[in-house]
Amino acid sequence: MSSSGFEEGRLWRGVTRSAMAAGYAWGLVRRAIASRPVLRKVAVGPLSFQLPRQWGDFTSSPEGDVFASSRPLEQVLDGDTNWYSTISEIRVRKPGVRPLAAMAPMQEIERVIETQYGPISIVLRIANGVGVRKRTEALRVLERIRVTNASPMVWPSP
Repeated sequence: MSSSGFEEGRLWRGVTRSAMAAGYAWGLVRRAIASRPVLRKVAVGPLSFQLPRQWGDFTSSPEGDVFASSRPLEQVLDGDTNWYSTISEIRVRKPGVRPLAAMAPMQEIERVIETQYGPISIVLRIANGVGVRKRTEALRVLERIRVTNASPMVWPSP
């Protein structure tokens, strides 16, 4: 084998490795872009939320607050423990409402936001069965809330 053939083989191996590395890097970039959540803006009174696309809409609850769940309520069946153990919800309520009991199946994180219409309590409830990725997504929803002061909060009657 001549030395030029040997060098040509090394050259092609280098080109092949570079192409493989570029393809791998492109795959990582595509995966990172695809994994970013698509957010939609939702206004609730003087607040603006950025909810992931798959979250449900805000609805009123029997407790007199409004909430949105990480899964639409149309997907729930009464007694569906799988659904209840993997749910996150963001609640907008008046300050001073009692938190969940200490042994509740959900963790609560509260954030009180001052608006020109008075304080509003935002509560993030995360079920104990929620995984790390969905928990991080729910925490980001809580972090991204902005005050717009566009209109006062209209509370549903309990």
